[in-house]
Amino acid sequence: MMSSNSFKGYTIVSCGTLRRELNYLKEEGFLNADKILYTAPGLHEKPIELERQLVKQLNNAKRYSEKIVVVYGERCYLDPKNSFRDIDKVIQEQGTGISRIKARSCVDMLVNAREREKISKGKRVYWLTPGWLEHWKQIFSEWDDAKANETFPQHDVAILLDSVGIFDEYSQNYPEKILEFCDWMKLQIEPYKISLDRLKNLLLECIIERKKSENLMRKKIQTPIKKKDRLKWNFTMGLLHGIFFNGAMGFSDSNTVLPAFISSLTHSKILLGLFASTIEGGGFSRLGSVIPQLFVANKVETRISKKPLLVKAIIVRALCWGILAGFTFFLDSSQSLYLLFMSFFLLTLFTLMGGIASIPFMDIWGKAIPSTLRGRFFGYRQLFGGALAIASGIVVQRILGNSKIPFPKNFAFLFFLSFILISFSYVALGSVKEPIEEVHKDSLKFGQFLKKAIIILKDDKNYQRFIFVQFLRGAGALALPFYVIYAREALKIPLGMVGVFISAQMLGGLLSNFLWAYISDYVGNKKVIQISLITSFLIPITVLLIAPGFSFLFAAVFVLIGFSINGSNIGYTNYLLDISPSKKRPTYIGLTSTFLAPTALFPLIGGAIIQYTSFLFLFSLTTLFVFIGFLLSLKLKEPRNI
Repeated sequence: MMSSNSFKGYTIVSCGTLRRELNYLKEEGFLNADKILYTAPGLHEKPIELERQLVKQLNNAKRYSEKIVVVYGERCYLDPKNSFRDIDKVIQEQGTGISRIKARSCVDMLVNAREREKISKGKRVYWLTPGWLEHWKQIFSEWDDAKANETFPQHDVAILLDSVGIFDEYSQNYPEKILEFCDWMKLQIEPYKISLDRLKNLLLECIIERKKSENLMRKKIQTPIKKKDRLKWNFTMGLLHGIFFNGAMGFSDSNTVLPAFISSLTHSKILLGLFASTIEGGGFSRLGSVIPQLFVANKVETRISKKPLLVKAIIVRALCWGILAGFTFFLDSSQSLYLLFMSFFLLTLFTLMGGIASIPFMDIWGKAIPSTLRGRFFGYRQLFGGALAIASGIVVQRILGNSKIPFPKNFAFLFFLSFILISFSYVALGSVKEPIEEVHKDSLKFGQFLKKAIIILKDDKNYQRFIFVQFLRGAGALALPFYVIYAREALKIPLGMVGVFISAQMLGGLLSNFLWAYISDYVGNKKVIQISLITSFLIPITVLLIAPGFSFLFAAVFVLIGFSINGSNIGYTNYLLDISPSKKRPTYIGLTSTFLAPTALFPLIGGAIIQYTSFLFLFSLTTLFVFIGFLLSLKLKEPRNI
């Protein structure tokens, strides 16, 4: 084992409390590190001094080795001025190549919690290590009698985890020191002999994890030709995914097909708004997708490879459409309540898995596609995908306009076509070769992650403005699901026109992609965001200008919707990838979705507004919010100029 897991090339930086244990491992030949450096023992009671000495020794360690292992527990340090800043943050600030032993304290490095429970035999134990016996006066130098009397009487006994024979040594040579320590604690010290196997394993884990990371990073170091080949492959697979995915969603479009389907099951505008708030689509945040993202971001940020999580999520997403098609086909209109429930459940699951998949999805493309190519990449996905979606719209028009196909079997055919195309799209997505980049090695607890998120939002002022702009742009979702309902109820447009609206929306998106791709790559994504906001502003105004006798012009509304959605998808996505630091990209993606979570309620609020006021009031309110978003976007910074 030692031949393959040697500590040559490593320097150890440790708390002086563990000097005896580490020296023992060095003498027996296990710990053949280049150098072992120590801070003073017991500095957990003096965090400022601990940080000073740790940073100093880490800088000294870099003179001996490029790779460093820190032997400190996660509970050994907490910044007195910033409770969010722990020992891992201090280590991270000192640069790369440094890992920390995975344990909570020096006691935990010697014996884990389960073993300590067995050793204690139900007693309340104050745990000691040899370093504590040797340096107790230094460790407790700032304790007065009151603090000692408050702490130690809560325990029944002090147990010394002795792996180096220090208790026998002190009993023979310095018995008075043991007695003095016992008198001060007012506890009896009982020795308990242990091995150093756990400490050995924890040290080995550090270098094994380091080797795994190095092996993955080595795969990243390829010849320019191989990198170029991988870029071509990923670009092609990403393009195929986008084409088939857009085509699939054309058969079940959330702005046209799904509102028409749900409104055939219920007349409640509030229920329709609830569906729109929860279910993915339209380029806006949805409750089903934003809820899991912050949890996923914390876990994914430390994973070198994000693709396995992505693959699991997209398999479930594809199955949702297949199952929904089956339910819709075999149930009839008399079972509308059951069909409504199953539709809500399956589409919510589809959206939930989309929220989980979106973090690794965006992170992979952030690594795989250079920023100067992303505009064309996402633009081409939407361009060719939009062309397929136009064809999907024609099929939708033929199926929904055919009176020989009864409800809900007409929608069942559409959902089955979505299932087929989305399955093709996910085969392409699963074939992407994920590039490897360095990541944060240690995962934060969720509470710490939330605190980190708040700090990011507080410190990054441009990111703050970006969130506010996107929030106001999200107000477009107040009215988005109700344009097709307005067309059917106020303008008396037939159901078959839904297919025409899909084609019009996809045509608008398709034509706009030439503009968005060019501006994104050659001008900047700030301009993409601003122009797409102007388009969003024009949508409700256009709706209000169309008189009942000119309902054929309503297709122009969906041309603008396609124009706006594609611009938003390219602009906001690429802007976020541009401003996100590489290591923190999953966090920024997850935070953005979470901060925008309230916008997912906009369709529900829109449904309530229509239920109790009017379409006119809703469309006017939407116009106002989007215009304010445009004014705020003028203050965004162009990332390429930062």
